[in-house]
Amino acid sequence: MTRTLTLVFLGLLSALGIGGAVRSVYAIQSQRPATTTAQPSQSAVAQNSEEAEEEADEPDDDEMDDDQEEQQEEAQLQSLAKITPQQAEEAARAVTSGTVSRVSLDNEDGSVVYKVIIGQSEVLVDAGNGTVLETETSGDESSPEAAPAGSIQVPDDDDGSAQGMNP
Repeated sequence: MTRTLTLVFLGLLSALGIGGAVRSVYAIQSQRPATTTAQPSQSAVAQNSEEAEEEADEPDDDEMDDDQEEQQEEAQLQSLAKITPQQAEEAARAVTSGTVSRVSLDNEDGSVVYKVIIGQSEVLVDAGNGTVLETETSGDESSPEAAPAGSIQVPDDDDGSAQGMNP
C-alpha cells in the first residue's frame, strides 16, 4: 500500500514538473516577436567587433594632447600657488555664505586664482595671498577689464618668460 502511494506521489510530482516546464517554454515563445530580422553574417560581426576594439584601444590623439596639456597647466598652477584650497575656501566664506560646491585652481586672465563656488556665487581668491579679488553671482558676467589682477601671474606661453609678481 505504501509502495503504491509512493508511486502515485512520484507520478503526480513528475507530471507537475513536466507541465511546469512546458508552460515556461510556451511563455518564453509567446514573448518573442513574430517577425524575424536579417542577422548579419558572422564575418561582418567579427569585422565590426575588431574595428570597435581598435577604436577603443587607440585613444583620440586630440583628447590625449588636451589631457596632457590640462595636467601640465594644473601642475604649473599648483607649483605657483602659495595658499591651499582650504585657505581659499575660508577667504571666500568670509565674504559669501552658503554651501561650497567646488574649489578649483585656475588661470583667470593670466592670474593664478582659486575659483570657489558657494551657492550661486563664484568667488575668485588670489592664490598668492588669499585676497578675495571678485565675487560674481550666477548670471552676472563681469567684463574682462574689471577683473583685478592677482599677485601671481602665469608665465607667458609665447616666449616662456614669467611675468613676475605684481606689487
